[in-house]
Amino acid sequence: MSSVEFPIIIKTDDKTFFCKLQDVPGKSYSKVISSNREVAVLYSPGDGSSWSVDIDYLDHNYDQEELIFNSDIVLEVAKPGFSEKYINNKYLCDDSVYESFMKSIGYGIDYSDSETEYDPSEGIEKWEWEQNKEENRAKQKDIPYGTGFPYLKIAFIPIGTMFRIKDNNNDGYESIEIFHNSNYIIA
Repeated sequence: MSSVEFPIIIKTDDKTFFCKLQDVPGKSYSKVISSNREVAVLYSPGDGSSWSVDIDYLDHNYDQEELIFNSDIVLEVAKPGFSEKYINNKYLCDDSVYESFMKSIGYGIDYSDSETEYDPSEGIEKWEWEQNKEENRAKQKDIPYGTGFPYLKIAFIPIGTMFRIKDNNNDGYESIEIFHNSNYIIA
């Protein structure tokens, strides 16, 4: 396999992976796939602030799989200095580095507050949003609570492997559990 087939290089703590992007059918994101036929998975093992375990999906418009696999987030996490860039901005505010990044990949576009004053610089875009507010709100992806974001790590798991991300002791420290037939009893 050539670097043309797998042009993206991702380094984890102990290994280098040659990767490519693969669209997820029916979704608006892609996954990162390694030349070893493994999928990049995001999890937050540090700080006691989970990324994917404690999210209340019923109240927010995003899904767990997208947060775990989204190639835009994986590529951001893979950048040198990722944690340092976000560690000082872990408590969210309107102008945080985290929120700016999430908006740049399609999260948190919010014109849903009808009490907000009209800004002429937003022009027709805001007017169109208001005309179709319910439909647009259904399409909008909320920005996940981000204190676990600076601590994200990338794990590569073989394609087709059944796994879960779990919070070991309800302390927010996530780990990945691989389901092996030999380790589980099914009734």
